[in-house]
Amino acid sequence: VMDKGLESAPYVRDSLSDLHRRLKEVEDEPVSLCMHDDMARVSPDTPLLETLLTLYKVRASLPVVDPETGKLVGVVSYFDVGEHVLAAGV
Repeated sequence: VMDKGLESAPYVRDSLSDLHRRLKEVEDEPVSLCMHDDMARVSPDTPLLETLLTLYKVRASLPVVDPETGKLVGVVSYFDVGEHVLAAGV
């Protein structure tokens, strides 16, 4: 995963060799094992105020999904919305 390895990982209680072993065990696992399909999301036409409320509730960026195709079309964050609101006040 990392050519030169980790120098420090203070958030991990295991030794670095334990972490390396764990990473090696899962290196070929598909990311789909970690995915959630029941998470909050918005569509491109979701009103800005509703999007802000959803962002507040989930405390994370939101996927923007086309409601007809179910395809991911983007991601929106507090920073994106804040930038737009601040720019509108100019």
